Amino acid sequence: MLGVAAVVTRRAGPLLAAAVLGVVGGLVALGLDAPMELVASFPARPFVVTLPGGAVTAGAVGELAAALAVDLLLSAVALVALVALGRLGWLRDRGRAATAAGLLGVVALYGAAGAVVTAALLISPTRDAFLVGHVLVTISWTAIALVLLARGLKDSLSRVLGGVLVIAAVVKLVTFDLTALDGLARVAAFLGAGLVLLAAGSRYAKAVAAAPGASGADRTTSSASSSDVGPSATGGRQPEA
Repeated sequence: MLGVAAVVTRRAGPLLAAAVLGVVGGLVALGLDAPMELVASFPARPFVVTLPGGAVTAGAVGELAAALAVDLLLSAVALVALVALGRLGWLRDRGRAATAAGLLGVVALYGAAGAVVTAALLISPTRDAFLVGHVLVTISWTAIALVLLARGLKDSLSRVLGGVLVIAAVVKLVTFDLTALDGLARVAAFLGAGLVLLAAGSRYAKAVAAAPGASGADRTTSSASSSDVGPSATGGRQPEA
């Protein structure tokens, strides 16, 4: 709420208060409601418990629902803070924009990843659902990076966010998906993310190459039309001064 107030009023006071409350709330969330164990390992007590025998798992619906809500709030706070910083003009400097986008982007990505994995566990508190959730997280990160990089041709902040997201997706693939996922889930994560990254790189390279070429063609056409003063343009007469 304070972040939204900072966006509307364009004042630094509400944003500073939002930052203080956001840091405190984020630390409490990491310790209680949305811990890293819930995203990084399975099963994570008390959110998912293994029943006697170890073959069947049961999910604590209340704890998982609370974790889902907290993860969504973490992402919302990070995104609102980024918008507020832009409204206040603090992102005009490229260095500060990259730092803010990197820090707040990590918080938003953690919240989004936790929300996807938690939603999958709410639907089915099994290891298969946990793996599917992580596959969706990796592919969605790369897809969003594609959209941001496409917008980054005209918006520097989108380009920075897209680059951060690409790096985060690759790091997740190498450090987590390669070790935590197994079988078909690992193959799906690598193939899906690889295809999206390949499409993103191809589209971005074509867009960057086409932008200066189009402007150069426009300049050539404009120059030719302004210098066309021969017989075909003036009917054989010299143009007037």
